[in-house]
Amino acid sequence: ILLVIGLFTLSTLIYQKLQTVDHSTSKKITGVKIDLHSTLHHVGVQVTFSGDSNANASAKLEANINNKGFKTVHRLSRVAHNRFVGTVFSVTPNTKVKVRVTLSDPDGTKNAILSDTDSTRSAAIPQSSGKVLHVSVNTGDDKTGTGSLDKPYASIAYAVEFLKPDTTILIHAGTYHEQIDIPYGYGGTADKPATLRSAGDGEVILAGFSPAIKERAWRDEGNDIYSSTVKQTHFVGVDGHRLWRYDNFEAFKTLSFNTNGGFFVDENIKKLYVKLPNNANPEAHEIQVSVLNHALQINNVAHVVIEGLTFRGYGVGKFSKAISIAEGSEEIWISNNRFENMATAIWLEGYSEDIIVMNNNFSDYGVNKFNWDAVKEHQWWLERGAVFCSNDGYSGRGVIFYKNIVHAMFDGIKITGQDSLSYANNSDIEANIFSALSDDGVETDGWSSNVRIVNNRFKDLLAGISVAPAQGGPTYIIGNIIENLNNVAGTDYETVAVKFNVSDEPRSGEIFVYHNTASTSEENQAAFSVTNHTDSKGVFLKNNIWVGTAYAFYYWLKTDLAFKQDYDLHFALGDNIIFYQGNEYKTITAYAERSKNCQHCQMSNPLFKDVDAGNYTLTAASPARNQAAIILGINDHYLGSAPDMGALEYIE
Repeated sequence: ILLVIGLFTLSTLIYQKLQTVDHSTSKKITGVKIDLHSTLHHVGVQVTFSGDSNANASAKLEANINNKGFKTVHRLSRVAHNRFVGTVFSVTPNTKVKVRVTLSDPDGTKNAILSDTDSTRSAAIPQSSGKVLHVSVNTGDDKTGTGSLDKPYASIAYAVEFLKPDTTILIHAGTYHEQIDIPYGYGGTADKPATLRSAGDGEVILAGFSPAIKERAWRDEGNDIYSSTVKQTHFVGVDGHRLWRYDNFEAFKTLSFNTNGGFFVDENIKKLYVKLPNNANPEAHEIQVSVLNHALQINNVAHVVIEGLTFRGYGVGKFSKAISIAEGSEEIWISNNRFENMATAIWLEGYSEDIIVMNNNFSDYGVNKFNWDAVKEHQWWLERGAVFCSNDGYSGRGVIFYKNIVHAMFDGIKITGQDSLSYANNSDIEANIFSALSDDGVETDGWSSNVRIVNNRFKDLLAGISVAPAQGGPTYIIGNIIENLNNVAGTDYETVAVKFNVSDEPRSGEIFVYHNTASTSEENQAAFSVTNHTDSKGVFLKNNIWVGTAYAFYYWLKTDLAFKQDYDLHFALGDNIIFYQGNEYKTITAYAERSKNCQHCQMSNPLFKDVDAGNYTLTAASPARNQAAIILGINDHYLGSAPDMGALEYIE
C-alpha cells in the first residue's frame, strides 16, 4: 500500500512539474527560422517561431540597405499560429539588403534576434549567348532544316526539342498554328538561360485559330444564320471581337441574352452556326474560330525567356490558355509579348516560383461588352484574365506582374490559389495599367500572404482590387490610382476601389491600404465601400484620398470589423460625406466621434491638376499636401515638410 501511495504521489508531482514546464514553454516565444524571398523592388520576410500560445508577442523588422545602417521599417503581421510575415519595401533592383527581426514577449524570449541577407532581383531580361536556332514557317523545313539562318526549321514545336541551356530559338515573321510542349525538364540554368524570341523581322503570331475557316464558304441557313464545319470551340470572333457562345440552338436563334451576334456549336454533327452583329454576312468579315488548346505548355522547366511574340486565339475549350506553367517550373520570363482573344492568357498551376510577367499587352475585345450577370452565371471561364492562378492547384510564390497593360477583358488577374501554405506567396502586382474591365482589376481571393499591389493604375471598371477574402495576409495596397469606377454590372452593385465581401468564406488576414487615390464620377456611388459579409483580422487605411458622388466613404456592417482609418482625405458632391453604420455624416468630426477613427482625416476638395485628362497630381493649393502621416518603410522619402495624401506626391 505504501508503495502504491508513494508511486501515486511521485507520479502526481511529475505530472504537475510537466504541466508547469509545458505551460511556461508554450507561453514563451522561441525564434526558429528567418526566410527571405526577394523580387525586383521588395524583400519578403518570414519568421517562424514556436511557443507564444497566448499570442502576445511582437516582432520588430529592421533593414540595412546597401550597408547604410539598420532602420525600422513596416511592422510584420502574425500569420497563422507560428509565423510573422512582412516586407522591406521600395528597394532598387540589384540591391543588397540585410534584414534583422527582433522578437519580444512579456513571457520571455529565446533566440530573439534572427537575421539574414538577400539581394533584390535584376530587372534586366536574362540573355542567352550560345547556340542560335532559326525557325521560319514560310521558308523552313523540319526534315531538311538544320536550324541555321539559311536552313531554318519550320515549326517551333520541333525546335524546342533542342532547347538546352544557353540556346536561343529565333522565330521569324509569320503565323504559327501550333501547340508547343517544351519537353519535361528542358530549359536553361541560372547563368545560361534558354530563350524563345522573335527574330525581329516582322510579327510572329502563335495562333489557335483555324486557318481553314478563311478558305471555306459559309452556308446561308436563313434568318441571318450562317454555318461552317467545326468540331468544337469556345471562341468565335468577328474582326477580332469575341462573340457570345450559346449553349443550345434555340437560345442562339433568338439571341436570348440580347447579345449583338453570337454562335452555337453542334458537336454531334461538327457544325458551327454564327449570327454576326447587325446581321452581317461573314463573307465580308474576318471570322476567327479557335481550335487549339494552348500555345506553350511549360511543365518542370526552368530559366526560360519568352519574348516579342503575339499569342492569339487559343480557346477551343473552357480551360484553354496561351501559356500554361505547371509543377516544378521556375524563373520563367514572359516579356514584351501581346496576348489577344483569349479568356486566359497565362495559367499557373502547382508549385511554380519566380514567374516574371513584364511589359506585355493583354486584351480580349468583346468580352467586356457582355452582360455581367450572364457571364457570372453561364460563362465563368471568361473571368480568368491575363494571369490566373488555379483555384485548387496553385501553390507557388514569387509572381512578378510588372509594367503590363490589361484592357478590354472581364477580369484583370487572379494572383493567388486556394490552399493554405506554410510559406508566403511573396508576389507583386506593380506599375501596371488595368482599364475597360467588366469586374475586378486584381483578385487576391485565396491564400494571399505577402501580396503587394503597388503603384498601379485602374480605370473604367467595377472594382479595383478584390480581397474577398485575402486569407493569411498581409496584403498591401499602396500608391494606386483607381479612377472612373463605374457600375458595368447593373443597378444592384456598388463600385468599389477595394472589394471586401467574402460571404461564408474564411476571414482575410491583415490588409494595409496606404496612399491610394480613388474616384468615381458615376451617380450615387462611393469611392470606398465596406459592406456586409466582410471579416478580416484587420483593415488599416491611412493617407488615402477618396472622391465619390453620393459619399466618399461607405461603411455598413452587421458585425464589428477590426478597422482602423486615419489621415485620409474625403470628398463628395452631395451634402453628406460619409455613410457609417446606417447614418450619414456631413463632417469628419461627427464621423470620427462615432467611429473612433479618422482623428486626423480631412473633408475637402483635393484639387487635382486635371481629372478630365487623368492627371491626379496635386496642385500647389491642395489641402492634401504635407498632411499625411509618416509610415516607416512606406513613405520615408517624401518631398515636402511631410508626406502628401494620395498616390502622387506634389512636384513643383
